[in-house]
Amino acid sequence: MIRDIGGNPVSALQGHERYAIVNLGNEPCHSATDTAWVTQTRHAITKPRNAGITHALVADGPGWARTAIC
Repeated sequence: MIRDIGGNPVSALQGHERYAIVNLGNEPCHSATDTAWVTQTRHAITKPRNAGITHALVADGPGWARTAIC
């Protein structure tokens, strides 16, 4: 997440929109249904967009990257 990385990721990414893809991270925890996944992923997209990141974003699909610690 934007708040989880040090420095200023927005300025570090500026000028690299054609080359850098931003991964939102693993799928949201506890997204047991497709509807929950859509809701949680839409929420996850809001933070980088509000921070000014216009790059392509990657979002893991529901059911992928699951771990027992979620």
